[in-house]
Amino acid sequence: MPIDLNEEEGEQDQGEQIRISLRLAPGINDPSLEVSSDPIAVPANLRRKGLSALVNHLLERRAPDENLEDSDQDDEESSSMLPALPFDFILNGKLLRMGVEAAVRRDGLSLEEAVEIRYFVAQSAPRNSGESQTLPDWASALSFSTIVMSEKISPRYDGFVFCGCYDGSLRALSSNSCATITSLDRAHLGAIKCIDSNVWSATADQEGILVATGSMDQTLLTHILSVPNSGSDVVEKPVLKLHCTYTNGHSNSIESLALTRSSADEYLLTSGDWDGNICLWKVPTGAGGATESQNNSSSSKKRQKVVSNTSASGSESNGATTACVAKWKCHAGSISGIAWGVKGGSNKQHLITSSWDHSCKVWDVERQDCILSLNGSRVVSALGRCTNSDIIATGHPDCTVRLWDVRVGGKESSTIVSENSLRPSHRAWVSDLQWSPTEPHVLATTSHDGTLKMW
Repeated sequence: MPIDLNEEEGEQDQGEQIRISLRLAPGINDPSLEVSSDPIAVPANLRRKGLSALVNHLLERRAPDENLEDSDQDDEESSSMLPALPFDFILNGKLLRMGVEAAVRRDGLSLEEAVEIRYFVAQSAPRNSGESQTLPDWASALSFSTIVMSEKISPRYDGFVFCGCYDGSLRALSSNSCATITSLDRAHLGAIKCIDSNVWSATADQEGILVATGSMDQTLLTHILSVPNSGSDVVEKPVLKLHCTYTNGHSNSIESLALTRSSADEYLLTSGDWDGNICLWKVPTGAGGATESQNNSSSSKKRQKVVSNTSASGSESNGATTACVAKWKCHAGSISGIAWGVKGGSNKQHLITSSWDHSCKVWDVERQDCILSLNGSRVVSALGRCTNSDIIATGHPDCTVRLWDVRVGGKESSTIVSENSLRPSHRAWVSDLQWSPTEPHVLATTSHDGTLKMW
């Protein structure tokens, strides 16, 4: 099978060649994608497209634009070949986005030996599966959760996207079709500013997803999405029910929150507001929840207002109430992001926060003490922590995404990993970012320029 390694700008001189050695990237354990690591000579100005064609040729896969009708091969042989795959390449720890020789000279590598290039299957661009669902107001917060399948859970529901809107409504959407499964029209009196979710299995007879929401009306609520049993003869839809109202906490708009499962039967919830305050809560896990501060008349009036509003919107349960475990001043400005840190060897629970005061901080939750403070020169508009380490990414109004190392406990102080790792690729304010839950090296960012990008 012939192979064309020329790039789109193939008018360039292909005379000079360079020796390379192709190897699978670390973490890729698919033997069907392995090729020989023996050095081969390729055009010096070969880029990603040409290298991808080369790997597909070595894997005996059909070229991307190969026309089977015009091919000299037999129809049976052509039809038996697997389709080509798009590949990405890593040279000296960086994605290859230029010619091979140019990248080698940029990094000061030697050309005397074969240049090692790692490859992996490229991430395909998302495809539009249909028209988007029109919501009654701005979608201001999103969270995704999936349920670990068991015999009790119906296989029809494998993942949910929870959406909070500026009209105070909360919706559970199917992760496959984005169709609304269930909703509460007035979960809050004000706009929902933040949302988080986690698998809920605190009691043996209750499985589902715990959804926490914070609002501009200064209220913090948790709902439980109960998923019907697979053995039920009646076809039932999942239902959102009020689980708990959190009182005596914030006196301003709740801008961020984070939910975590600290142990098999304990959930912790933390929330940050516009004034820079942090509140820590223990999520009630009993059958009826825990009720605290019943004698506080002002809290009772506020609680009744929220509960009555939720009941009117279709919730069948008034839920429990609970007061915050701890509250402290965290930042001088609005808290734009909260993330629970990875537990260290001492098993201490750490909290990572970001703020409009240009700083990111790491907190010892037990002592409510700041153990690390990183100060920048820009407002921090979004925060996300890597799934397997305390490497965080922050978004900023200057169109930049920055990476930080906030691991604590070592001898070396934490510093910014590389401010130039993610170049300013958005044309407006970076509004949110999320690390992949399964791929620790994949990051998604969104911006007010209307784009979503994956890194």
